[in-house]
Amino acid sequence: MNLFDYSRFVRHLPYYFSDYRSRHICSQLGLGHGYIAINKSVFFQCPSNPIAHSVFRDMAFCAQTRNETKEFLELSAGCCNFVDIGASGGFFSVLFAVSRTEASTILSIEPDGGAYQVLVDLCERNQRKTVKWEIDLRGVMHETRKEVFVSSGYGAEVTSVRALNNARQRAGENNLVSTVFEVHCAKLDDIISDHFMHPDIIKIDIESFEFELVHSSLDFLRRWRPRIMLELHVALLQARGRDPELLLASLDSIGYRRFLKPRKELHTLLTEADASGVVRAGLLPDRVA
Repeated sequence: MNLFDYSRFVRHLPYYFSDYRSRHICSQLGLGHGYIAINKSVFFQCPSNPIAHSVFRDMAFCAQTRNETKEFLELSAGCCNFVDIGASGGFFSVLFAVSRTEASTILSIEPDGGAYQVLVDLCERNQRKTVKWEIDLRGVMHETRKEVFVSSGYGAEVTSVRALNNARQRAGENNLVSTVFEVHCAKLDDIISDHFMHPDIIKIDIESFEFELVHSSLDFLRRWRPRIMLELHVALLQARGRDPELLLASLDSIGYRRFLKPRKELHTLLTEADASGVVRAGLLPDRVA
């Protein structure tokens, strides 16, 4: 093994250890092939789609996303109604489903057809009698409208030159074909009202359109005060001429703070973006606006 390969192996040791630990727990619990165990009480069966299976393993075992998973499980403790906005294959939806002991509801919002098939499969493999799990194929926007999306075959976003190039590249890597299609979009409040939900936690991962979502949903957030697992696309927001600091200031104005202690001001998130310009954090409405 040369120095480069050895260095890469060492960097991946946390991944290998988490994978080993998951397999060991699954063996102890007598679980069959295709399961991932976050711990002895939170485990699920992966979807059959090989791309989704690989993505789920990365989400569970990579250091950065493993921390996000841990924060989400802590943030969602005690919650019963989860809205997963930009659910993709449903990693966070299934985490919520298998970690509930009380009657709960999940609404996974995902407009991509490939991801929808994965979500259906995932839901069927991880049925819980006490969990009602619904899927909505609409997109979330600041108004009711039709929008053109591009899909890599597993995951979609609003069409742009960057999105088209990324979708083609990812589709090629996975032996899929990228497609452009029209999506019916609606405001978050309207979608949730259609499903008769009272959300106490939401997750937002919609490739910089969190700006439009938040600013069109301030009354909704002020009214329901859900906890938020936010994926903030700092670089994409700036590329689109949207100010991420303004987005955070809007959330601050209605009482949101960082979930993890110490409860830092929201604007500190801007200094924590990773190499791709993204930062992920749990938010808590810890004061009345």
